[in-house]
Amino acid sequence: MAERAGDIPLLVNHFLAQHGFQKQFDESAMDALKAYAWPGNIRELKNVVERTCVLTREKVVCGKDISFLREGGMPVRETEVPADTEGNFAIEDAPCSIARPLTAVKKDMERRQIIHVLKSVNGNREEVAKVLGISPRTLFYKMKSYNQRARQSSP
Repeated sequence: MAERAGDIPLLVNHFLAQHGFQKQFDESAMDALKAYAWPGNIRELKNVVERTCVLTREKVVCGKDISFLREGGMPVRETEVPADTEGNFAIEDAPCSIARPLTAVKKDMERRQIIHVLKSVNGNREEVAKVLGISPRTLFYKMKSYNQRARQSSP
């Protein structure tokens, strides 16, 4: 792939169309993709395009959205916790409640991410599993446990 950097925009557009993503990669994103060595070859490019589209809210993917390539890792969705000018976290503005155990917060975040990805790929569970890096079976059990918990907490 490194020798055929000129093909990368064509491949990106193919992957976008293949999965029905309504996104575009701007020039800075394409430049970052062209500059990357691609040790995983075309499969890695496809995975990067899929994950970036699912994890990026904007319609246009820019270079900062794929900055993880320079760091050698896959994208991770980050949630910023507001901090004051001295770097202290503003707990009252944080996106989670301090009254809940960490395990409950993790499960809730995991459930929300699964739902977000499900919506992003139009309910295709195999695609969800691939994007999240888990097996379809694991996804099935996680979704089943969320439904069970929802039924138990309903009146």
